[in-house]
Parts: sequence; C-alpha cells; structure tokens
Amino acid sequence: MSEGKSPESGQAGPSGQRSKLARETPTPTRSSLLARLKAKEDQGSWEEFFEIYSELIYNVARRAGLSDADAKDIVQETTLKVYQGIGRFEKRRERGSFKAWLCTVTRSRISNFYKKQNREPLRQEPRHAEDDPLEQVADPKGPEIETVWEEEWQSTLVEGALARLKERVSPLQFQIFHAYVIREWEVAEVMRALEVSRAQVYLAKHRVGVMFREELAELQEEL
Repeated sequence: MSEGKSPESGQAGPSGQRSKLARETPTPTRSSLLARLKAKEDQGSWEEFFEIYSELIYNVARRAGLSDADAKDIVQETTLKVYQGIGRFEKRRERGSFKAWLCTVTRSRISNFYKKQNREPLRQEPRHAEDDPLEQVADPKGPEIETVWEEEWQSTLVEGALARLKERVSPLQFQIFHAYVIREWEVAEVMRALEVSRAQVYLAKHRVGVMFREELAELQEEL
C-alpha cells in the first residue's frame, strides 16, 4: 500500500472503484422525517435535514459550476424553499418522491442563479406559481443535474451508513471492512496494510457487511 494511504482515506484503493452496495437497494422516502418537518416548530428535525442534505445540495451545485460561496447560497436558498413548500409536498406526494422533489427544488435554485448571471429576466408567472418550489424548470448549464444528483445521493447514503457503522464495530473491524468492501482492495493488500489474516478479512466482510446493509437500509427508509 502506498505510504500515507489508509483504508478510511478519501482515495480509491487499487481497483479505484466506489462500492456499488448503495445502488443495489431502492431508496424509499423518509416518511417520519417528512412528517416532523411539516411541524415547522420542530427545530431538531430541520437541523437533521440540514445535516443530511446540505452537503448533497452543495456538491451538486459545485458540480454544476458554481463557486464555493455561490454553492453555499444555493444550500441556504434550497433549504428555505423546502421549508416554505414542505406542507404542499405532503399533500401532493403522488407527484413523486421527496428525493425527486428536492432535486427539482435544487435545480430550480441553480437555474435561477444562471439566469441572474446572464442578466436574463425570470419567467413571469402568477405569484402562487412563482413561489411554488414544486415548479419545473429547465436544466442549468453544466452536467446533467439528474445524473449528478443520483451520484451524490448514493454517496450521501454510503457515507451516512458508514458513520453509523463506525459506532457499532471495533476500529480494526471497520478498517478491514472499509478497505476490502468499500475501497475494494485485494485481500492481500488488506492483510499487508492492517496486519490481519485472510480469515479476519472474510469474517469482517460477512459480519460487518450485514450491519452495513442494515444501516444502509435504515438510512434509505429515513431519507
């Protein structure tokens, strides 16, 4: 293993691939959080929303070409729009999942940013439609937003599940699992780096893997 690299680092292992576990499980809506968000006096739920989604929205905005400061503004604006529209979303759930709706709101904020930068007038619509965060808008310049959103969504799920997993297993077990399953290192590479046996690698893959899938499934139900 290269000097200075650890199984928990942000660098890819020898295979250079991201784990596919998150993409193998469907992502339902987090009904419990949505219900709590609707009760706007529940400050803790909004703090939880921001903790979960702020990095997701920020990363999408950055990949759409915005600067650090502008991407942070998009996070704030999107959170405000969600706050204003969460009640209407609850009544219009048949239109799609919360995941899809949040993507639409984020895309709308990014699209408006580019319109302002190009000094183009915004669409003139009745006030009730203009203020509706469920509005559909054209994709902004840059990468296809839906594709970028899906990639960042999966990353958010994996990182969240790993954070929870880290609290349930020993540091060594976590390192073995992270290196072998998430970073997809070869068994021999994991054995050399962490000074463990082949049996320990396979055991961690199985036991910790079960817990990881539990955390991932639970997180997906919550989001």
